[in-house]
Parts: sequence; C-alpha cells; structure tokens
Amino acid sequence: MILEPFSDDEKFTKKEREEISKNRQNVIEELGKISKDTHISLTFEEFLEHVNINEEEYIKMIRSELKKAKVFLKRAPNEIRINAYNSMIMSLHRANMDIQFILDPYSCLMYCVDYINKSENGMSKLLREALNELKKGNSTVKERLRVIANKFLNSSEISAQEAVYHILSIPLSISSRSTVFINTNRPENRISMLKSDEILQKLEPDSNDVFVEGLIDMYTNRPDEMKNVCLADFASLYNVSK
Repeated sequence: MILEPFSDDEKFTKKEREEISKNRQNVIEELGKISKDTHISLTFEEFLEHVNINEEEYIKMIRSELKKAKVFLKRAPNEIRINAYNSMIMSLHRANMDIQFILDPYSCLMYCVDYINKSENGMSKLLREALNELKKGNSTVKERLRVIANKFLNSSEISAQEAVYHILSIPLSISSRSTVFINTNRPENRISMLKSDEILQKLEPDSNDVFVEGLIDMYTNRPDEMKNVCLADFASLYNVSK
C-alpha cells in the first residue's frame, strides 16, 4: 500500500487531531508489548479490534506522521521487527537486508551522494601529511604506496568483523566471475611498469624500450587476423604468451 501525507485540502478539527494522536500512542504501546512476545499470533484485523480502531482510522494515524509518500508492506503484528525484504533476492543473497521501494528519486540520489561523500574524520589531511613526509625521503614507489596504504587502513573506522578479516588475510569478497582491468585513461595519464633489472641491463644504452608491454599495447600490436576483435573480447578471451 502506498500512503501519502495529508493534503492541504484535508482539514481536521482539534478533536479529530487529538483522536488521531491518541490512537497512534495506543498502537505504539500495544506494538511494543507484542514485539517482546513474538509468540503472539494476532492477525492485522484482530489487532485493529484489540486497539479498538478500524482500518480507516489506522491509515489516518499513519498518514499523520508522513512527510512524503511511502510504501507499506502488509505484515502480521508480530513481524514488526522484520526488515522489508525481497524473497527472491534473499534466496540468492542469504544475508540480512533492508530494502524499500523508491518513490522519491531525489531522496535516493541524495542518499547515494551522502554515502559516497561521507567524511573519513580527517583522512584527507592525514594522507597529505604522509605524502609530504615521503617526499622528503628517498623511498621507492613501492615503499611509498605501502606507507600510504597503512596510513589509510590504520586511520579508517572499520567493524570488528572487517578487522578480523584483515588480520587473518581473509578476502573481503569472492566473485564467481574473474575480471580483467583495462586502463582507459588517456595515454599520458597511464602508469607503466618498468622491465626487470635483468632485462634493462641487456638493452642498448640509448634504448627507450624500458616499459613492460601493457594490455592496450598488446591490443594495438595484435596480428592482422585479429583486427575485427574488440578490446573487451581481446582482454577477456585471450592470453598473451611469449
């Protein structure tokens, strides 16, 4: 059922507003009692009879607290502690969920943006300080990356469960599908890996061939027989061996 707040055209007398408030308080108290005893198996109709209101009054009571339209799922009174869920997703996900049907795209967008941009309690400042300290030394790229990664990990707020996973080196996620990273940055912004010292020592002193050939380099230099193969297929279907 989709319920909306009262419109400006819906007017109530003081007595009616007091009655709605009284019903709401009564329902909250009775639901509080039921939540402590999940063995109570009242149906919705029996619950309405128990609190001495009809369905129309119950809906008015709910609408009086709404600020925007909201979807309400039908459930028994003893199921008030159960989050909204989708049975098909639950059978696949097999974990806790709390989902809801979105009626307000703006609120959904704001939730996503706020979640992405949530503060890390001064994390940016810490990373800048660590980077400035590294610039003063002669650390290698690998050592700099390790310092920054440790600074980020040690300064982030994580759950006890995630901390245990990090300490025991347990993967945080497992995928049934393998993935291949394709660096689609502009050529001047791509990071290349140097060849090993053994290979570099064998090169001519004036040679510029010092970087390991990357995926896009291999794709660019693919044989004529593969000119019709797109980059995605090349990355996912072929392995280059020398």
